[in-house]
Amino acid sequence: MASCGNQFLGYCCSGLFLLRSYSRCRLPVFLSLTVFIVSFALLALVSKPVFAEVRIAMAGKNDLERNGEYVWVNAFANHLNDHGFETLIYPSNILGREQERLDQTALGLIHVNLGIYATAAKIEPLTRGLALPFLFDDVDHFYRLINNTQLVDDINQSLNLFGVQVVAFPMRGGGSGLFNTTHSIKTLADIRRLRLRAADRTQLKFLQALGSKATVVGWAEVANALQTNIAQGYINPPASALLFGHTDLLSYYTPLNVNFPFRIVSLSQDWFQSLNQYQQQIIKDAIKRANIANRQWLENWTLQAEQLLLKEGIVIDHISTEEREQFKRLAKGMWTEVMDDSEIQSLKQALTAAENSTGKGL
Repeated sequence: MASCGNQFLGYCCSGLFLLRSYSRCRLPVFLSLTVFIVSFALLALVSKPVFAEVRIAMAGKNDLERNGEYVWVNAFANHLNDHGFETLIYPSNILGREQERLDQTALGLIHVNLGIYATAAKIEPLTRGLALPFLFDDVDHFYRLINNTQLVDDINQSLNLFGVQVVAFPMRGGGSGLFNTTHSIKTLADIRRLRLRAADRTQLKFLQALGSKATVVGWAEVANALQTNIAQGYINPPASALLFGHTDLLSYYTPLNVNFPFRIVSLSQDWFQSLNQYQQQIIKDAIKRANIANRQWLENWTLQAEQLLLKEGIVIDHISTEEREQFKRLAKGMWTEVMDDSEIQSLKQALTAAENSTGKGL
Protein backbone atom coordinates (compact mmCIF):
# COMPACT_ATOMS: atom_id res chain seq x y z
CA MET A 1 0.00 0.00 0.00
CA ALA A 2 2.87 2.37 0.73
CA SER A 3 4.20 1.77 -2.76
CA CYS A 4 0.82 2.58 -4.32
CA GLY A 5 0.49 5.69 -2.18
CA ASN A 6 3.91 6.96 -3.20
CA GLN A 7 3.18 6.35 -6.86
CA PHE A 8 -0.17 8.12 -6.57
CA LEU A 9 1.54 11.15 -5.01
CA GLY A 10 4.08 11.07 -7.79
CA TYR A 11 1.40 11.24 -10.45
CA CYS A 12 -0.32 14.09 -8.63
CA CYS A 13 2.89 16.06 -8.17
CA SER A 14 3.67 15.72 -11.84
CA GLY A 15 0.67 17.99 -12.49
CA LEU A 16 1.88 20.85 -10.31
CA PHE A 17 3.56 22.55 -13.25
CA LEU A 18 0.23 22.65 -15.03
CA LEU A 19 -1.48 24.12 -11.99
CA ARG A 20 1.20 26.77 -11.58
CA SER A 21 0.66 27.79 -15.20
CA TYR A 22 -2.98 28.47 -14.41
CA SER A 23 -2.39 30.12 -11.03
CA ARG A 24 -4.05 33.33 -12.26
CA CYS A 25 -7.06 31.57 -13.80
CA ARG A 26 -10.51 31.65 -12.36
CA LEU A 27 -11.30 29.25 -9.53
CA PRO A 28 -13.61 26.96 -11.62
CA VAL A 29 -10.82 26.41 -14.15
CA PHE A 30 -8.33 25.73 -11.38
CA LEU A 31 -10.65 23.19 -9.73
CA SER A 32 -11.36 21.48 -13.04
CA LEU A 33 -7.66 21.02 -13.66
CA THR A 34 -7.18 19.65 -10.14
CA VAL A 35 -9.95 17.08 -10.64
CA PHE A 36 -8.42 16.11 -14.02
CA ILE A 37 -4.96 15.55 -12.55
CA VAL A 38 -6.22 13.49 -9.60
CA SER A 39 -8.42 11.43 -11.92
CA PHE A 40 -5.48 10.82 -14.26
CA ALA A 41 -3.34 9.63 -11.35
CA LEU A 42 -6.03 7.23 -10.16
CA LEU A 43 -6.53 5.91 -13.69
CA ALA A 44 -2.81 5.26 -14.05
CA LEU A 45 -2.79 3.27 -10.84
CA VAL A 46 -5.80 1.21 -11.88
CA SER A 47 -4.26 0.43 -15.28
CA LYS A 48 -1.06 -0.95 -13.66
CA PRO A 49 -1.58 -2.31 -10.15
CA VAL A 50 1.47 -2.26 -7.91
CA PHE A 51 1.67 -4.78 -5.09
CA ALA A 52 4.12 -4.98 -2.21
CA GLU A 53 7.77 -5.69 -2.95
CA VAL A 54 9.06 -9.25 -2.94
CA ARG A 55 12.43 -9.95 -1.31
CA ILE A 56 14.31 -12.87 -2.92
CA ALA A 57 17.53 -14.22 -1.38
CA MET A 58 20.09 -16.72 -2.61
CA ALA A 59 23.70 -17.81 -2.13
CA GLY A 60 24.83 -17.67 -5.74
CA LYS A 61 25.94 -14.89 -8.04
CA ASN A 62 23.91 -13.01 -10.64
CA ASP A 63 25.19 -14.93 -13.67
CA LEU A 64 22.69 -15.94 -16.35
CA GLU A 65 25.29 -17.89 -18.32
CA ARG A 66 26.70 -20.17 -15.63
CA ASN A 67 24.40 -20.10 -12.60
CA GLY A 68 21.17 -22.08 -12.89
CA GLU A 69 20.07 -20.71 -9.53
CA TYR A 70 20.04 -17.16 -10.89
CA VAL A 71 18.39 -18.26 -14.14
CA TRP A 72 15.46 -19.41 -12.01
CA VAL A 73 15.41 -16.24 -9.90
CA ASN A 74 15.64 -13.97 -12.94
CA ALA A 75 12.68 -15.60 -14.72
CA PHE A 76 10.65 -15.64 -11.50
CA ALA A 77 11.34 -11.97 -10.75
CA ASN A 78 10.65 -10.85 -14.33
CA HIS A 79 7.20 -12.42 -14.27
CA LEU A 80 6.39 -10.75 -10.96
CA ASN A 81 7.66 -7.39 -12.17
CA ASP A 82 5.50 -7.68 -15.28
CA HIS A 83 2.42 -8.31 -13.16
CA GLY A 84 2.52 -5.56 -10.59
CA PHE A 85 5.02 -6.75 -8.00
CA GLU A 86 8.33 -5.08 -7.26
CA THR A 87 11.17 -7.54 -6.68
CA LEU A 88 14.44 -7.12 -4.80
CA ILE A 89 17.11 -9.78 -5.39
CA TYR A 90 19.79 -10.36 -2.75
CA PRO A 91 22.57 -12.64 -4.12
CA SER A 92 25.82 -13.93 -2.61
CA ASN A 93 24.51 -14.48 0.95
CA ILE A 94 23.95 -10.74 1.41
CA LEU A 95 21.09 -11.46 3.83
CA GLY A 96 22.95 -14.18 5.70
CA ARG A 97 24.16 -17.74 5.34
CA GLU A 98 21.92 -20.74 4.76
CA GLN A 99 20.36 -21.21 8.20
CA GLU A 100 20.00 -17.48 8.74
CA ARG A 101 18.16 -17.03 5.45
CA LEU A 102 15.80 -19.93 6.12
CA ASP A 103 15.02 -18.53 9.57
CA GLN A 104 14.29 -15.11 8.07
CA THR A 105 12.01 -16.72 5.50
CA ALA A 106 10.03 -18.44 8.24
CA LEU A 107 9.63 -15.03 9.92
CA GLY A 108 8.53 -13.35 6.69
CA LEU A 109 11.57 -11.06 6.50
CA ILE A 110 12.61 -12.87 3.31
CA HIS A 111 9.74 -13.86 1.03
CA VAL A 112 11.49 -16.29 -1.32
CA ASN A 113 14.70 -18.12 -0.48
CA LEU A 114 16.89 -20.46 -2.49
CA GLY A 115 18.84 -22.71 -0.16
CA ILE A 116 20.75 -25.97 0.09
CA TYR A 117 19.09 -29.26 0.98
CA ALA A 118 21.21 -29.76 4.12
CA THR A 119 19.54 -26.84 5.91
CA ALA A 120 16.04 -28.08 5.14
CA ALA A 121 17.11 -31.60 6.12
CA LYS A 122 17.60 -30.43 9.71
CA ILE A 123 13.82 -29.95 9.79
CA GLU A 124 12.77 -32.79 7.48
CA PRO A 125 15.39 -35.53 6.96
CA LEU A 126 13.61 -36.81 3.84
CA THR A 127 15.12 -33.83 2.02
CA ARG A 128 18.56 -35.41 2.43
CA GLY A 129 17.42 -38.32 0.31
CA LEU A 130 17.30 -36.13 -2.79
CA ALA A 131 21.08 -35.71 -2.61
CA LEU A 132 22.06 -39.33 -1.99
CA PRO A 133 24.84 -40.44 -4.34
CA PHE A 134 23.75 -42.45 -7.38
CA LEU A 135 20.08 -42.34 -6.42
CA PHE A 136 18.94 -40.94 -9.78
CA ASP A 137 19.73 -42.05 -13.30
CA ASP A 138 19.39 -38.54 -14.76
CA VAL A 139 17.66 -35.19 -14.30
CA ASP A 140 14.34 -36.45 -15.68
CA HIS A 141 14.39 -39.23 -13.08
CA PHE A 142 14.87 -36.59 -10.37
CA TYR A 143 11.91 -34.53 -11.55
CA ARG A 144 9.63 -37.56 -11.91
CA LEU A 145 10.20 -38.15 -8.22
CA ILE A 146 9.53 -34.49 -7.41
CA ASN A 147 6.43 -34.00 -9.53
CA ASN A 148 4.77 -37.40 -9.80
CA THR A 149 4.92 -38.63 -6.19
CA GLN A 150 3.86 -37.49 -2.73
CA LEU A 151 7.43 -36.89 -1.55
CA VAL A 152 7.30 -33.07 -1.68
CA ASP A 153 3.98 -33.09 0.21
CA ASP A 154 5.61 -35.26 2.87
CA ILE A 155 8.55 -32.84 3.08
CA ASN A 156 6.23 -29.85 3.36
CA GLN A 157 4.32 -31.34 6.29
CA SER A 158 7.33 -30.58 8.47
CA LEU A 159 8.52 -27.42 6.75
CA ASN A 160 5.04 -25.85 6.83
CA LEU A 161 5.10 -26.13 10.62
CA PHE A 162 8.43 -24.31 10.58
CA GLY A 163 6.89 -21.50 8.54
CA VAL A 164 8.01 -22.16 4.96
CA GLN A 165 6.66 -23.97 1.91
CA VAL A 166 8.90 -25.73 -0.61
CA VAL A 167 7.74 -24.95 -4.15
CA ALA A 168 10.59 -25.73 -6.56
CA PHE A 169 13.91 -27.52 -7.02
CA PRO A 170 15.92 -25.69 -9.71
CA MET A 171 19.09 -27.33 -10.96
CA ARG A 172 22.45 -25.67 -10.33
CA GLY A 173 24.33 -27.07 -13.28
CA GLY A 174 23.79 -30.72 -14.18
CA GLY A 175 25.33 -33.89 -12.80
CA SER A 176 28.20 -33.60 -10.34
CA GLY A 177 31.66 -35.00 -10.98
CA LEU A 178 35.05 -35.02 -9.31
CA PHE A 179 37.48 -32.12 -9.65
CA ASN A 180 41.03 -32.49 -8.39
CA THR A 181 44.43 -30.83 -8.51
CA THR A 182 46.83 -33.77 -8.87
CA HIS A 183 46.04 -36.61 -11.28
CA SER A 184 43.58 -38.28 -13.66
CA ILE A 185 40.81 -40.42 -12.18
CA LYS A 186 40.11 -43.70 -13.93
CA THR A 187 39.62 -46.12 -11.04
CA LEU A 188 38.72 -46.25 -7.34
CA ALA A 189 42.41 -46.60 -6.56
CA ASP A 190 42.99 -43.15 -8.08
CA ILE A 191 40.40 -41.58 -5.76
CA ARG A 192 41.90 -43.26 -2.70
CA ARG A 193 45.11 -41.31 -3.24
CA LEU A 194 43.29 -37.99 -2.79
CA ARG A 195 42.27 -35.80 0.14
CA LEU A 196 38.88 -34.44 -0.85
CA ARG A 197 36.65 -31.68 0.41
CA ALA A 198 33.20 -32.78 1.58
CA ALA A 199 30.30 -30.33 1.57
CA ASP A 200 28.42 -32.00 4.44
CA ARG A 201 28.01 -35.24 6.39
CA THR A 202 26.31 -37.05 3.49
CA GLN A 203 29.13 -36.28 1.10
CA LEU A 204 31.70 -37.08 3.77
CA LYS A 205 30.26 -40.56 4.27
CA PHE A 206 30.16 -41.11 0.51
CA LEU A 207 33.80 -40.15 0.00
CA GLN A 208 34.85 -42.30 2.94
CA ALA A 209 32.90 -45.22 1.44
CA LEU A 210 34.99 -44.82 -1.71
CA GLY A 211 38.13 -45.02 0.40
CA SER A 212 39.15 -41.38 0.11
CA LYS A 213 40.44 -39.23 2.92
CA ALA A 214 37.88 -36.47 3.27
CA THR A 215 37.15 -33.48 5.46
CA VAL A 216 34.22 -31.07 5.62
CA VAL A 217 35.17 -27.61 4.34
CA GLY A 218 32.78 -24.68 3.98
CA TRP A 219 32.39 -23.40 0.43
CA ALA A 220 33.85 -20.02 1.29
CA GLU A 221 37.06 -21.77 2.39
CA VAL A 222 37.42 -24.12 -0.59
CA ALA A 223 39.80 -21.94 -2.61
CA ASN A 224 42.13 -21.60 0.36
CA ALA A 225 41.91 -25.34 1.09
CA LEU A 226 42.96 -26.11 -2.50
CA GLN A 227 45.81 -23.60 -2.39
CA THR A 228 47.18 -24.97 0.89
CA ASN A 229 46.67 -28.63 -0.05
CA ILE A 230 44.24 -29.20 2.81
CA ALA A 231 41.97 -30.53 0.10
CA GLN A 232 43.00 -31.76 -3.34
CA GLY A 233 39.58 -31.69 -4.94
CA TYR A 234 35.81 -31.79 -4.51
CA ILE A 235 32.59 -33.16 -6.00
CA ASN A 236 30.38 -30.62 -7.76
CA PRO A 237 28.82 -29.87 -11.16
CA PRO A 238 31.00 -28.11 -13.76
CA ALA A 239 29.27 -24.79 -13.10
CA SER A 240 30.79 -24.53 -9.62
CA ALA A 241 34.44 -24.42 -10.70
CA LEU A 242 33.65 -22.04 -13.58
CA LEU A 243 31.42 -19.73 -11.57
CA PHE A 244 33.78 -19.33 -8.62
CA GLY A 245 37.07 -19.16 -10.51
CA HIS A 246 38.48 -22.46 -9.26
CA THR A 247 39.72 -23.50 -12.69
CA ASP A 248 43.01 -21.71 -11.93
CA LEU A 249 43.50 -24.12 -9.01
CA LEU A 250 42.13 -27.37 -10.45
CA SER A 251 43.59 -29.55 -13.20
CA TYR A 252 41.34 -32.58 -13.70
CA TYR A 253 37.62 -33.32 -13.93
CA THR A 254 35.86 -36.71 -14.04
CA PRO A 255 32.14 -36.69 -14.96
CA LEU A 256 30.33 -39.11 -12.65
CA ASN A 257 26.71 -37.95 -12.27
CA VAL A 258 27.01 -38.72 -8.57
CA ASN A 259 23.89 -36.64 -8.02
CA PHE A 260 22.19 -33.62 -9.54
CA PRO A 261 22.75 -30.60 -7.29
CA PHE A 262 19.72 -28.39 -6.84
CA ARG A 263 18.45 -25.51 -4.78
CA ILE A 264 15.32 -25.68 -2.66
CA VAL A 265 12.99 -22.74 -3.23
CA SER A 266 11.06 -21.88 -0.08
CA LEU A 267 8.28 -19.34 0.29
CA SER A 268 7.40 -17.63 3.54
CA GLN A 269 4.09 -19.15 4.65
CA ASP A 270 2.86 -16.01 6.40
CA TRP A 271 3.74 -13.82 3.44
CA PHE A 272 2.14 -16.07 0.82
CA GLN A 273 -1.05 -16.48 2.83
CA SER A 274 -1.30 -12.70 3.25
CA LEU A 275 -1.67 -12.32 -0.52
CA ASN A 276 -5.07 -12.38 -2.18
CA GLN A 277 -6.03 -15.17 -4.57
CA TYR A 278 -5.11 -13.15 -7.66
CA GLN A 279 -1.65 -12.35 -6.30
CA GLN A 280 -1.07 -15.95 -5.24
CA GLN A 281 -1.85 -17.09 -8.78
CA ILE A 282 0.76 -14.68 -10.14
CA ILE A 283 3.31 -16.26 -7.78
CA LYS A 284 2.35 -19.76 -8.93
CA ASP A 285 2.61 -18.76 -12.60
CA ALA A 286 6.01 -17.20 -11.93
CA ILE A 287 7.22 -20.47 -10.38
CA LYS A 288 6.14 -22.40 -13.49
CA ARG A 289 7.91 -19.95 -15.80
CA ALA A 290 11.06 -20.07 -13.67
CA ASN A 291 11.07 -23.87 -13.69
CA ILE A 292 10.83 -23.92 -17.47
CA ALA A 293 13.61 -21.35 -17.82
CA ASN A 294 15.87 -23.37 -15.53
CA ARG A 295 15.29 -26.61 -17.45
CA GLN A 296 15.92 -24.92 -20.80
CA TRP A 297 19.12 -23.39 -19.47
CA LEU A 298 20.22 -26.77 -18.10
CA GLU A 299 19.79 -28.50 -21.46
CA ASN A 300 21.93 -25.86 -23.17
CA TRP A 301 24.47 -25.72 -20.36
CA THR A 302 25.02 -29.49 -20.30
CA LEU A 303 26.05 -29.37 -23.94
CA GLN A 304 28.72 -26.72 -23.42
CA ALA A 305 29.96 -27.18 -19.84
CA GLU A 306 32.74 -29.64 -20.62
CA GLN A 307 33.90 -27.52 -23.56
CA LEU A 308 34.22 -24.52 -21.24
CA LEU A 309 36.31 -26.59 -18.84
CA LEU A 310 38.59 -27.70 -21.67
CA LYS A 311 39.08 -24.06 -22.69
CA GLU A 312 40.17 -23.34 -19.11
CA GLY A 313 42.83 -26.04 -19.36
CA ILE A 314 41.04 -28.72 -17.34
CA VAL A 315 41.77 -32.31 -18.38
CA ILE A 316 38.57 -34.38 -18.58
CA ASP A 317 38.72 -38.13 -17.88
CA HIS A 318 35.80 -40.55 -18.27
CA ILE A 319 35.60 -43.76 -16.26
CA SER A 320 34.29 -47.04 -17.64
CA THR A 321 30.75 -48.29 -17.05
CA GLU A 322 32.11 -51.18 -15.01
CA GLU A 323 34.11 -48.87 -12.77
CA ARG A 324 31.12 -46.61 -12.24
CA GLU A 325 29.08 -49.61 -11.09
CA GLN A 326 31.64 -50.14 -8.33
CA PHE A 327 31.16 -46.52 -7.27
CA LYS A 328 27.39 -47.04 -7.15
CA ARG A 329 27.66 -50.24 -5.12
CA LEU A 330 29.80 -48.57 -2.46
CA ALA A 331 27.59 -45.48 -2.44
CA LYS A 332 24.40 -47.43 -1.80
CA GLY A 333 26.08 -49.10 1.14
CA MET A 334 26.41 -45.74 2.94
CA TRP A 335 22.80 -44.60 2.53
CA THR A 336 21.87 -46.16 5.87
CA GLU A 337 24.58 -44.11 7.57
CA VAL A 338 22.85 -40.81 6.81
CA MET A 339 19.15 -41.81 6.85
CA ASP A 340 17.22 -44.11 9.15
CA ASP A 341 15.26 -47.17 7.99
CA SER A 342 11.83 -45.46 7.91
CA GLU A 343 13.17 -42.57 5.83
CA ILE A 344 14.83 -44.92 3.36
CA GLN A 345 11.60 -46.93 3.11
CA SER A 346 9.61 -43.76 2.31
CA LEU A 347 12.20 -42.81 -0.26
CA LYS A 348 12.09 -46.25 -1.90
CA GLN A 349 8.30 -46.10 -2.14
CA ALA A 350 8.54 -42.71 -3.83
CA LEU A 351 11.21 -44.03 -6.18
CA THR A 352 8.97 -46.93 -7.18
CA ALA A 353 6.16 -44.50 -7.96
CA ALA A 354 8.56 -42.31 -9.95
CA GLU A 355 9.86 -45.25 -11.96
CA ASN A 356 6.29 -46.15 -12.93
CA SER A 357 5.62 -42.62 -14.18
CA THR A 358 6.70 -41.04 -17.44
CA GLY A 359 7.48 -37.61 -18.83
CA LYS A 360 9.73 -34.76 -17.87
CA GLY A 361 8.96 -32.94 -14.68
CA LEU A 362 9.07 -29.17 -14.50
